[in-house]
Amino acid sequence: MSGQIGLPFAHVTRDGTLRILDPSTGECSKLIPGQRFAPMVVQYNPDPKKKFELACGNRNRDNAVTLWDKQGDYQKSPTLGAPVCSISFDAQGGVLAVAADRASLEDILGRPPPSFAGLPPLVQLKIWDLETSQCRLTISHVVLHSEKDVAISPNGRLVAVCVARLVGDIDTFRSSGRRFVCEDVVYELRIYSLEEPTFGDVIASQNRKMVSNLSSIQFSPTSEHLLLAFGGKMNILNVDRILEVRTVPELELVWHLDDATDSVNVALFHPVVGQGLVYCTRRNKFHILMADLSRPPDPTHD
Repeated sequence: MSGQIGLPFAHVTRDGTLRILDPSTGECSKLIPGQRFAPMVVQYNPDPKKKFELACGNRNRDNAVTLWDKQGDYQKSPTLGAPVCSISFDAQGGVLAVAADRASLEDILGRPPPSFAGLPPLVQLKIWDLETSQCRLTISHVVLHSEKDVAISPNGRLVAVCVARLVGDIDTFRSSGRRFVCEDVVYELRIYSLEEPTFGDVIASQNRKMVSNLSSIQFSPTSEHLLLAFGGKMNILNVDRILEVRTVPELELVWHLDDATDSVNVALFHPVVGQGLVYCTRRNKFHILMADLSRPPDPTHD
């Protein structure tokens, strides 16, 4: 289900039927029968003036993105070669970030690796300009535990993701023939530019082992902070971190929350500046925090 404040909600069922729900009444205001594709994820365009009001990520034969207009007509992207597992609009509704489940460690290593339970799922992320229908940026080996692991800033100038990369030189590793271990991969929290003339450049990055357990990323309403949520205990660092707020683009820690008894599925800033944040945990608890970012972080934690 997807929606924006004051706008209808989009809900898709297993048979591919798309329902548009009125948020004030809960009634179905529009029904789009299922097609030959099966949507995996649906996102509403935040700008109601744009031509396309909905984007659906498809699986089955086409593995494409379908864009729906207000009349119920649709337009498809070329096939992405793998199921679409995440879609994100920018605040202006003109840029679409699409993640397809096609990246793997085999792509990094150049040879089939063994399976490791501790490694996260990797996808390929494409940034599309909807005005020109052109893919302008491709980011490989993006960590995606959920569709909330890709964040476009409200001002439309930045996209934040976590990327996996091999430690050291790839050619040296390939020629060594040695067994792959989890420690051969590190994770980078990266912020990419979406504005000219630096479009596609990495403007900030941070190597962090605990990012492998990242469950969601979100920019603040002002695009000046980044909220990170973690979905499991960070055994490597022996840290019970579940939330962090960092500055943009410096990625300096300004606030964090530790909890030894729970972990977070998703965390979101309130859309109104200064109204705090909410997060949902794996123990089915919903929390509302009025965050005081003026409080300095605990210096004992990185």
